[in-house]
Amino acid sequence: MNTPMEIDRAAPVQATAELVIEAPPEVVWATLADIASWPEWNPDVARAALNGALAAGTTFSWKAGGMAIESQLVAVMKPGTLGWTGRTFGTRAVHMSFFKAHERGTRAVTEESFAGPLPWLLRGMMRKMLKRSLASGLEVLKAEAERRASSAPPAPRT
Repeated sequence: MNTPMEIDRAAPVQATAELVIEAPPEVVWATLADIASWPEWNPDVARAALNGALAAGTTFSWKAGGMAIESQLVAVMKPGTLGWTGRTFGTRAVHMSFFKAHERGTRAVTEESFAGPLPWLLRGMMRKMLKRSLASGLEVLKAEAERRASSAPPAPRT
């Protein structure tokens, strides 16, 4: 059994993407953690609703790529980690995002695994789709986090 800090390394479909975002880790994390706002900045997400507090164990429902997904937060560690599991059409997904300070802002790494009958049957196609999806998701996260960072008021001088 995996810890909540890791994707399913035995799953037939796994992918990773990474990117440097020119915004502080706190801004990047807060952007992704604002689940209800996903449809405002991520064109692949049609709706998203958090069913409680932002904490491990809380569920959220969302629609992406035409699929309704029920997810549960498994790792909520500001500003470094945000992860969840999800189920749709007999596929179990584990998604993890990690944020570390970088000289230009934040190094963002996201990884995901798919397990279940469909991923076993269509692993090649689903692996390509997942890799594209993770890269695209990081690109839109980058755009929104950088927008939020540039519109934030300057820190007070001491």
